[in-house]
Amino acid sequence: MNIVSVLIITHNSAHEIGPCLDTLAQHTRVPYEIIVVDNASADDTMDAIRRSGSLRLVTNTTNVGFAAAVNQATRLAGGRYLLLLNPDTQVYEGAIDRLVAFLDSHPSVGICAPRVLAVDGCLRHNCFAFETPWSFFWFGVGVGPLHRVRRWMLRRTNWNIAADTPQTVEAVTGAVMLVRRELFEQLGGLDERFFMYCEDGDFCYRAHQQGWKTMLVPDAVITHVRGASTPPDTPLLNGMIGTHLLRSRYCYTQKYWGRSAAWLLRWAYATVGLLFWLSGHVPLFGVTGDNLKTLGRLLWATPIPHPMHPDWKG
Repeated sequence: MNIVSVLIITHNSAHEIGPCLDTLAQHTRVPYEIIVVDNASADDTMDAIRRSGSLRLVTNTTNVGFAAAVNQATRLAGGRYLLLLNPDTQVYEGAIDRLVAFLDSHPSVGICAPRVLAVDGCLRHNCFAFETPWSFFWFGVGVGPLHRVRRWMLRRTNWNIAADTPQTVEAVTGAVMLVRRELFEQLGGLDERFFMYCEDGDFCYRAHQQGWKTMLVPDAVITHVRGASTPPDTPLLNGMIGTHLLRSRYCYTQKYWGRSAAWLLRWAYATVGLLFWLSGHVPLFGVTGDNLKTLGRLLWATPIPHPMHPDWKG
């Protein structure tokens, strides 16, 4: 019986999926199955997947989003644990085995994640505090001289991603997380109303509300090539696709704080975006004028999804 169901969602991942699957096979001993859901790739992703050995493949004719595709994969999964794994990751020796062993020995932990490295070996921040409209605002506008201000404005977390011992955190990114199947089913899976981004923080927050812990396990290590399949000319915010990130932030805000809070965040972003755009000819502390204009247009022009979900409060 497979202990782990590895769930991989691809979209134009032809260059990344092969190394991901190769390292998974080379460095994992615990019994596992692989379920890949392809979200309408337009490159050679399908050929790369088919060259990579035994797995279950689901092909979507349209991009249904990350959360919906993960839920699709879960309905086919037979493992006791579900491993959400981005195609642009590479697994180190024993990483998945250590995550499984950790959940086996810690029954109060529902979600765990490994230490994540960039391709240059530097640590990546794969854990974060539960979001609020306030944190969304500062992470959206905290560039240039405001980067230092942001650190003063946000509450400090009490964990250290460089520590060598497991730590309880609030939320981890969906790039790689191991989840108990019973928890996933208890929460009804990922919230498909998020097309991309914020679904991981939402899932961890709902798990927390049900009394489950989320932990970082540093002796399990993976490399994450963040944003590998993102087109190079795509406007980014916090290293992610800006329009999708902002829309998800508005939806998350409405879900937990209501429609008025979402509109307040929207107008705060728009106001700062306009100021950034106007400041584009006066670069600030190393932020180029073009970058300020691009960020300004992104914050100003990205609308709240319409209509927002009527079953969310507000």
